[in-house]
Amino acid sequence: LVSVSEQQFVDCAKFRYGNMGCSGGNPQIAVSFETRHNVCSESSYPYTATHGTCKGDSACTAAIPSGGVTGYNSVSQTKTDMMSALQQQPVTIAIEADQASFQHYESGVLTADCGTNLDHAVLAVGYGTDSGNDYWLVKNSWGTSWGSAGYIKIGSATNQCGVLNQAGYPSVSA
Repeated sequence: LVSVSEQQFVDCAKFRYGNMGCSGGNPQIAVSFETRHNVCSESSYPYTATHGTCKGDSACTAAIPSGGVTGYNSVSQTKTDMMSALQQQPVTIAIEADQASFQHYESGVLTADCGTNLDHAVLAVGYGTDSGNDYWLVKNSWGTSWGSAGYIKIGSATNQCGVLNQAGYPSVSA
């Protein structure tokens, strides 16, 4: 899979589309943006962790050309449905990321309380078990110096961090 640019969403899918850049976003709104624009590759429009000026569709390499994203599919709030969706593709999720347990994560499975007041959009990319703890493998946008090389294992025994509250994935044409 080609990684798409988080920074493009921060810079370009804000005000006109209802997202707030680094101050918060909604994956469904980001997909609405994707249906009308080229989706840039992460390597051609890298993450800077700050609000920037939108570079426009022609200033990057398109990972998905305009029109390639055709809609959004919600995943119901069950562990089984999330696992099924993840067997097919990565899933956008919104989580609560303002808690110390999340912000200072380094390794293992996060099982500490991190709340369900959604404030951060990330990407669930898989699931597994580590030392007897089931988890969701989540790619964060904060770069490889955060967490475990940019990833976190969020416990899946409960709806930890709100992982299941707003999950979905884009429909992409061939």
